[in-house]
Amino acid sequence: VSGIPILEVFDDDRVVMGSYSSPAMTVTGSNVGIGIASPESIVHIRHNSSDIDNSKALRIENTAGSSGDYALLQFSVSDANSGKAGIGMVRHSAYGLGDIVFLVDSNSDHNDLVEGDEKMRITHTGNVGIGDSSPDAPLDIEGSANPLMILNVTSGNSALHFQNAGTTTGHIY
Repeated sequence: VSGIPILEVFDDDRVVMGSYSSPAMTVTGSNVGIGIASPESIVHIRHNSSDIDNSKALRIENTAGSSGDYALLQFSVSDANSGKAGIGMVRHSAYGLGDIVFLVDSNSDHNDLVEGDEKMRITHTGNVGIGDSSPDAPLDIEGSANPLMILNVTSGNSALHFQNAGTTTGHIY
């Protein structure tokens, strides 16, 4: 019977929640599937939409909602239960407006990420900062490394072209 809510436990260690012919969530062993009957990884999310408003397969939300608050997806590859890398959003104004941030912990310790671990930011205006949390240009690279940037051209003549209104004004070879 279509549309009737179900919770089924099967002999093959599979649990299905949703409605007949349309499982909302399936647990198979240690794999969890949302929108899929046979999850192929620990968390497998599947949906079918070409509309940006309906294409939200995963949402990470921090309900604190103040300026400077993070909503972060954190990564850890250790036995220390500490997050050593993360991708997230930091809010800085009303209605949740904020920037995308990339964090990587530089310390070999058991501590989680902190604000100082930010390595790159994409602002709500589209500027990208590498080593700069408030970039003033479309690409703003800040650091003390020598060299600061390496462009390695493996074929062709020039490594960098400068243009003004589509007209080439110079090259660095």
